[in-house]
Amino acid sequence: MHLTPEICERTYELLRVTPPFKKWRLPEADEVEFRVTASRTSYGKCGIRHGAHMIAIAQPYHQDLTTLLQTMAHEMIHLQQHRRNIWREKNGNHGPVFQRDARRVCYENRWYLKF
Repeated sequence: MHLTPEICERTYELLRVTPPFKKWRLPEADEVEFRVTASRTSYGKCGIRHGAHMIAIAQPYHQDLTTLLQTMAHEMIHLQQHRRNIWREKNGNHGPVFQRDARRVCYENRWYLKF
């Protein structure tokens, strides 16, 4: 699969209107900058760029839709952390609050994996 920012945007929007993301009231896709990178060090990244939310997905790791959905969901949890001002938890970005939200995302999507 050849990723584009449009595919990333539509993947985000699909997840945004499904549980548990729907209850989180995340920003609409047009309020988030989507990028595709050639990174070989991480599947994706979420951050603030020029005062706006940004999600970057690494092309080398995403050859199928399942992986893209799971990575986007992971980055959307980080986006929610930013919005709740808990980006830097005591145990890092993947601390207890992230783990709780990740368990909920996995449960809702019937994903039997650990983020």
